Amino acid sequence: MMRTKAEIREMINKGYEAMKDRLMMQVINTKGNEELLCDVPHMDFADLSLVYRFVFNTEPLQTAIVTNGLIHSYGITHEQLHIDALKSSINNFPVTIKTLEEVLFGFCTDSNFSIYVATIKGLSYGASCLCYPDFFERAAEVMKGSFYVLPSSIHERSEERRVGKECKHRC
Repeated sequence: MMRTKAEIREMINKGYEAMKDRLMMQVINTKGNEELLCDVPHMDFADLSLVYRFVFNTEPLQTAIVTNGLIHSYGITHEQLHIDALKSSINNFPVTIKTLEEVLFGFCTDSNFSIYVATIKGLSYGASCLCYPDFFERAAEVMKGSFYVLPSSIHERSEERRVGKECKHRC
């Protein structure tokens, strides 16, 4: 069941302690999201940016991006937000690493070559698992060696509405 704007506002107004366990991370393209990145706490990650969201509902997924103004009103730092978002993400959205066949068809073939999908519970914003501690070591164990990463998400489109706009203030 989707929450109303009034319900979400009420939840946010309860304060950071009530909201920090609702945090999750999202990886977006840095290029094309410059204006958004001026307004939200983020961490650079290669040519990507890690941003933070509050989760209000998981079925269907209902989130809101965390803004600089909001963390300022909560009186927390970007560093504290990152620490809490990482903890909440690991607890609420654990990583799964499966073959593409398992994800699509529910079973694995006996192929010598497989494409793996690393994602999180709920299959939304899954590229954020790249920022989890020990992700690369765990993935290397599952895949028994070296691998290439192709971050992909159908959810990046929602952030691209700001493409082409210039940042009007200093980031």
